[in-house]
Amino acid sequence: MSQRKRIEIGNIDIAKYTVVLPENPTPTEQTAASELIDHMQTATGVLLPTVHTPSPPAHGIYIGNAAEGDRSGIQYDGYVIKTDEKNLYLFGKIDRGTLYAVYRFLEKYVGFRKYEPGVGRLLPGDVSVPANLCDASNPVFSDRFTNWASHVLDMPYTAWSAINHAGKEVEKYGGHEPCTSFCHTFEALCDPKIYFEEHPEYYSLWEGKRIPAGNTFEVPYGQLCLTNPDVLKIVIQNVRAQLAKMPNASIVEVSQNDNGRYCQCENCAAVDAEEGSPSGLLLRFVNAVAEDIEKDYPNALVRTFAYQYTRKPPKITRPRHNVIIRYCTIEACFRHALDDPSCEKNKGAFKEELLEWGKICDKISIWDYTRNFSCYFAPVPNFEILRDNVRFFADNNALHVFEQDTESPTYTGDLGSLKAYLLARLLWNPYMSEEEYQAHMDDFLEGYYGPGWHNVKEYMRLLHDATRHRHMGCFEKMDIGGELGEEYYPKAYQEVVEDSYLSDFINNHLDEAIRLWDDTIAKAEDEGQRERARRSRLAMTYLDLFCRKHDKENMSEEEQKAYEAGVEQFHEDKIRYGCHFNIWTAWQGS
Repeated sequence: MSQRKRIEIGNIDIAKYTVVLPENPTPTEQTAASELIDHMQTATGVLLPTVHTPSPPAHGIYIGNAAEGDRSGIQYDGYVIKTDEKNLYLFGKIDRGTLYAVYRFLEKYVGFRKYEPGVGRLLPGDVSVPANLCDASNPVFSDRFTNWASHVLDMPYTAWSAINHAGKEVEKYGGHEPCTSFCHTFEALCDPKIYFEEHPEYYSLWEGKRIPAGNTFEVPYGQLCLTNPDVLKIVIQNVRAQLAKMPNASIVEVSQNDNGRYCQCENCAAVDAEEGSPSGLLLRFVNAVAEDIEKDYPNALVRTFAYQYTRKPPKITRPRHNVIIRYCTIEACFRHALDDPSCEKNKGAFKEELLEWGKICDKISIWDYTRNFSCYFAPVPNFEILRDNVRFFADNNALHVFEQDTESPTYTGDLGSLKAYLLARLLWNPYMSEEEYQAHMDDFLEGYYGPGWHNVKEYMRLLHDATRHRHMGCFEKMDIGGELGEEYYPKAYQEVVEDSYLSDFINNHLDEAIRLWDDTIAKAEDEGQRERARRSRLAMTYLDLFCRKHDKENMSEEEQKAYEAGVEQFHEDKIRYGCHFNIWTAWQGS
């Protein structure tokens, strides 16, 4: 970023401006000012001075609470970028909004781009910000989260992307909405290590016997017996203990464990039959917790799942006003939009369920999925439906959206950073036009990969066209017929899956895709662009080596040596780039 720009604000040169902070700035306001000063110096060579109110300069850039302005229309962590004849004002209703005002000013008006931690550019051209500008923007969702590596590893980049989930040094970057736990809390709220031996009746009756609550997959763990009054007392007691330690929590998590073994005792089964879904009993239980804590913690919402066996809404029970439903799409086809009537897997399910939940609950949280967890290297061609799905969530009372990607911070895959970049913008504004969406995509591809970026766009077209008639879940086998697990290590000549969602692409377009990526690498202008393209291209290498048949007996000795060398090189590159094979190997760090 060595360019030098001429920047004017209201026809006044930037060198005449002074950054103005309140007398006692918060850590986030200090971060906002520092980020503005550093970026403006990079862009112009001018080091802006700083003063504190009430000492107004001739021309000021007023940060946060130093700025006077109407905040009544600001929602959540929205922001205002405003000018008059001699000043610039950057502020939000809360600190995080102020930081976003600075970041969006630098992005929209000065021309900074950030595509991944440490990867960005400054667009060329001088800048003239008009006087009497008022650029105000509110996010549609109050909580926005992806767990792609870019949004997990680097808090400054996460904040720049307006992803507002917790992270390191979060208070310097606007804070977050505190939550007692993230998910699957039944085990912790009624710990079987404490109670199961003496009180097995507190836990699921499954296939004729009581099993402890848990989230471990090695043994058949279950849920809680939600009609047992003692269980309710224990859970309320533990929720209150959590809130006593975190009284400012905005979310209290009371949610089922990660398994389908819900209690089938006579009392629980009777309620399930009455409600037409196990979600009814879960809601009765969660409503009771929410009612108990409301007086002492009026600002806390109790969050629970509509997940797997509780996905279907109940007939009778309705969520209390301080309950938020977290709807999960894990069984969906992610090649087609959730509300696509032509998709055999999605129609009659996710659209209808979410519409029903939206009718009975005005507070919806979404847990959506954007990755093939069985094979991180397998391309996931969902760029055509990301915008449709996020807009669908917004239309149905969603307040929070979590787009799950890789389960640990890894850059495995072809286009994960692009996906995270686009999702961050969609989670702020799901109603952007298709033209805006494509413009963001093109901007990223050009800045990230360099002159060969059109090749990547063509690769994406081939991939989407070849899979348009396919269904694609988030646990799809790609490379072997057997079960994948934490010990998985792909080997030369291994068995392949004959008919996967990528089979048509592999059989008919993989060679062309490899050529496109190789040309992108060849056209790279610097080592950064080259390495990013090589890392993305590794997904094609994976498909070539392990997802199409290599019959050793029908290969010459020279072909065998070349193939085996390619497998060895792949594993070396995988380690060099810090990639993981699938969700299970990621948990093991391998």
